[in-house]
Amino acid sequence: MTSLGGNINGGNSANAIGITNSIIAGGTAPTGQDIRNGAATVTLNYSLLQNTAERDDRQRNNLTGVDPLLAPLANNGGPTQTHLASFSSPVVNAGDPAGAGLPATDQRGLPRAPGVVAYGLRSSCAVPSPFSFTAQTGAPLSVTATSNTITVSGTGSGSVPISIVGGTYSVNGGGFVSSAGTVNIGDTVAVRLTTSASFSTVSTATLTMGGVSGAFNVTTGAQLVPSASTPTAQTGAALSPTATSNTITVSGTGIGAAAISIVGGAYSVNGGGFCFHRRHGHRWGHRHRAADDFGSASAPRRLPRSRWVG
Repeated sequence: MTSLGGNINGGNSANAIGITNSIIAGGTAPTGQDIRNGAATVTLNYSLLQNTAERDDRQRNNLTGVDPLLAPLANNGGPTQTHLASFSSPVVNAGDPAGAGLPATDQRGLPRAPGVVAYGLRSSCAVPSPFSFTAQTGAPLSVTATSNTITVSGTGSGSVPISIVGGTYSVNGGGFVSSAGTVNIGDTVAVRLTTSASFSTVSTATLTMGGVSGAFNVTTGAQLVPSASTPTAQTGAALSPTATSNTITVSGTGIGAAAISIVGGAYSVNGGGFCFHRRHGHRWGHRHRAADDFGSASAPRRLPRSRWVG
């Protein structure tokens, strides 16, 4: 704690110090609790000075001796923590109406609301609350995945920037875009991305609104692993005719397709012609010629993913 000038100490040099659209409050120095002129000339303009002891007489359009009603330091967006002025704070709409000397953005890097001038960080500017999207798993490869829709919540009013990395977004049911824009408290937002072309892989789209970010994660499913299946054996078959097995339904875990092949016969997928590909959940059967000798067995083998199962 400094003993002279809790927030500003003019020092011993005859300097000129000008302060505009600022809040000087909460100091704890024994002399000049918030500000001490010293040898300097300190001019306040459109500012709030909570403790007026040791203040300079060059005051214009200021608020003095009042509490600025600031919230504790918090993440209100931007690279640093900030004090958010409450809705009832005297600093809201009390700044220089011409906006003279104000930068285009506030401390968070957010644009200032048109026609609203306050000291410091204004409660009239929207501050989005933290948000998140529901993660999705088991997604197909290389498809478009759409998130759940969220409603932007937070404090204040006016628009804040919105941008996305790794996908596109839609505001209030409009078209999905990838370019930066603006969003308001109460708007609805959804996100889209393209899933990975690889199995068991996470794709992420990160949406940022007013310095607050949330991720939409989609994980593709694991590659299909078929369950073992064996056609029913047949006995007493005539010599050398074509025998057709019972039909089975392919089951297993994962997504996508698995290779299928056969040794000693031919197979049909979903009642179609003979081929060498099938997909998860399809039905297939096979046929082959019976043995030429009495009492001999003949068995074709189906080889999904180069693995013998029956």
